[in-house]
Amino acid sequence: MKLSEIKKHPLFPFSDFRKNDASFLMLELFWTQVAQEALGEVLSKKCVPLQDCERDVEEEYNPVVLDFWIPEIRRGARVILRENYDNQPYMHDAKGDEKFTAYFPFCFHHSFRGVSSPDDEIEQILIHADMSPVAIKTVQEKLQDFLIKACTEEEITKQWSDYMMKNKFPTHAEREDYYDRVYPDI
Repeated sequence: MKLSEIKKHPLFPFSDFRKNDASFLMLELFWTQVAQEALGEVLSKKCVPLQDCERDVEEEYNPVVLDFWIPEIRRGARVILRENYDNQPYMHDAKGDEKFTAYFPFCFHHSFRGVSSPDDEIEQILIHADMSPVAIKTVQEKLQDFLIKACTEEEITKQWSDYMMKNKFPTHAEREDYYDRVYPDI
């Protein structure tokens, strides 16, 4: 089933996945298809699951929706679903102090992960993403960058830093100033 077909499903974007088993299964299928379309048929067949998708009934729990590795290249990817629980303004819409608590639909970074034990590590890209078109597109781009183009840890870190600068994320100094003003007793 292609992404375009999954998006036509009456339950899409499957936001009731915590209570509805069908939505949870469709969410799992959706993210698997996101990866397959990004990696292509040949590379997708080489992917081996690391952890099953998981959900929880607690509010504000970020479920794992995709977790796999490719033994041949000793690299993998993990996608965790983000949700805007508090209806915070999106980063690109945030004004003034809102930018310190604003929501952004995705983030990504390089990490390491044990496959069979902590001594059996692989490189992994860890992506937190919601169901928005921009997040889905970014997940596909980062899967390609990391698993096909073999971007290094430094390149992935620079890509995130460049994204933050382009979108005017607060700097470290600005965040410190904000927290000193808003939470002076901490």
